[in-house]
Amino acid sequence: MLKLSATPPCVPSFRGALQMAQLRRRLEGGVVTPVDYKHGKPLEGMDELKVWPADRAQLAVQAIVLRENGYSCDEGVLYYQGTKQRVRVPITEEVITETAAAIRGAWELAENGSIPPPLFGSPKCGGCSLAPICLPDEVNRLLEPEPDDRQLALFAIDGGEAPKKPAGREMGQLLAPRDDLKPAYLDTQGLRVGRSGGVLQVKEKDKTIQEIRLNEINQLNVMGNIQVTTQAVQSLLEEGIPVCYFSQGGWFYGITTGMVIYRSWSRIGFTFTYFSPVDCVSSAST
Repeated sequence: MLKLSATPPCVPSFRGALQMAQLRRRLEGGVVTPVDYKHGKPLEGMDELKVWPADRAQLAVQAIVLRENGYSCDEGVLYYQGTKQRVRVPITEEVITETAAAIRGAWELAENGSIPPPLFGSPKCGGCSLAPICLPDEVNRLLEPEPDDRQLALFAIDGGEAPKKPAGREMGQLLAPRDDLKPAYLDTQGLRVGRSGGVLQVKEKDKTIQEIRLNEINQLNVMGNIQVTTQAVQSLLEEGIPVCYFSQGGWFYGITTGMVIYRSWSRIGFTFTYFSPVDCVSSAST
């Protein structure tokens, strides 16, 4: 028998944890099984499907709440809507201990008042509502060690290998913008940019939501987890349009640009003009 609650109760659990029970499956003898629905997909193991640690802890709290209210609960069920798969989770003593440690750590963190370090390279950050506040990419970049600016020896010392500096990150050159063209900014997470002729097609879940003509932009800026196909990058570079990559919070990662030979010839022409007295006077008078 399935029991649905129009207003799911929020009842206290042990050590100050709160949990909202959405759906419970009642069996014989007062035995119940909590069922929790998730939008994503389960963690893929070697031989079987596994649940994420946060999902397992949340389900364990539901089981503890049911036990403290007089029910018998030995397992829970997680249903992942992304793959339409159901995963059973036994509520063992190890799971209870893991959940208790997580609750205790949350209380210690709240009492301490310090913000924990952000995740590094986690796919969870792209869909997190607190990413603009946490700024995981920017904080991790600032936590990196300072570059070593010491002057290294030119030759090896005592017959050893000559010291080497780690590869550094070069600064991208600034290109003068054109007034008749505008930069394009894409900041919606999960977008995919493709090309069809001279038009960039911006898609979200295989649905085209915007088209951008190549002759109307002078720069493409992608913010966060946005994919740009190879065909689109090649077309942009052929037109001399750079692609700039930023984090979701706006931290600049790098730039992809073409050879832009016509700009080089322009600079060469300016150099010859600089060393020509006649051309200098003519340019100064105009």
